[in-house]
Amino acid sequence: MKKILFSTVIAMTVFAACKDANQTTYPANTGYTLDKSANIDYAKQTLINCSKGDLDTYKGLYADTAYFWDNATKETVQENVDIFKAIQAKGISIKLDTFYNAFETVNTVPDPETGAVNYTHIYCSLTFSKGDKKVVIPFYQANALKGGKIIREWDYYDATGLNELMK
Repeated sequence: MKKILFSTVIAMTVFAACKDANQTTYPANTGYTLDKSANIDYAKQTLINCSKGDLDTYKGLYADTAYFWDNATKETVQENVDIFKAIQAKGISIKLDTFYNAFETVNTVPDPETGAVNYTHIYCSLTFSKGDKKVVIPFYQANALKGGKIIREWDYYDATGLNELMK
């Protein structure tokens, strides 16, 4: 009898746990995706201006309070600009090769931290050159936009080749 009672309690506990797990609710955040938009064109300007070395125009695309997650390292806009200045100071040039893909997601529920609903996603490649050495780096950039400015940016790329050029 104890075994039956114990088995029943275990079965009910497992059932209740599974039922709760399956009933997890998430905020309804349906939205849509755009292949072309003013926000995509705006976000592309960050890469275009940076590759031209126009860091003042580049910096102007971001809100004063914006920050980056550059390969998971948090940076302010000025810290990011300073990195590009250091790259330039080492005699390294940047060329935007091509945009492979770009799209925007528009959510119906604003991000609780920033209030953003617009996010651009850009896949491209950049060539960093110093003398006769060149490094082609595939690059992914996501941006949160609000009020006509970029308020967050996430960049992911393999910096190994660039680090070698910086030596």
